[in-house]
Amino acid sequence: MLLSLFALQVQAQFPNVWTVNGTYKIGTYNVTPQLFMTINPSTLAVEWQAELPGNDPTQVWTIKDHRTPASGGLMEIWATIPGVGNFTMTTSSDMSSHPTYVMSVRAGDPMSVTSGDYSGLDQFQRRRTNGFSGPGNNALFFRTTAGTNSRFGAVPSAAGTAVQFDGGAIDPLEFFLLAPLSTEAF
Repeated sequence: MLLSLFALQVQAQFPNVWTVNGTYKIGTYNVTPQLFMTINPSTLAVEWQAELPGNDPTQVWTIKDHRTPASGGLMEIWATIPGVGNFTMTTSSDMSSHPTYVMSVRAGDPMSVTSGDYSGLDQFQRRRTNGFSGPGNNALFFRTTAGTNSRFGAVPSAAGTAVQFDGGAIDPLEFFLLAPLSTEAF
């Protein structure tokens, strides 16, 4: 019984993390109520919302190694809206706002670019927050032509808040794995 309690305590210390290419819901960590990255269908903004029933496609993200990464660890994040198509997570901000970006989506798949080209504005880097030593990754950086120091670090205060990356502290996210991608998906 003591070992069971210890196992539960250790498991509780590790949030849901990115471990494999797959479909995920991306949520806030240690925020009540928990909020999830959601596509606003009327504005195409990515904002924080309460969890929607079922696996609503505006909250389900495919996260996998980027199709043409400029360096290791870069991933693409996109959603599929049935009957409409794929929407790639990107930014609506211009480079003058670096390292602060507000996330949005654009219609279509992530861009195929040559090595060293970040102009598609759709390359994210899986990372760990300071002090996190568990398996997997619990944080994201956003890679642009202006640099790599844009990271998720703007914890939302309420539903409807824009998803934002900035140059501040690295804040954790929770990645709820819905299904790993099969090798055929690659």
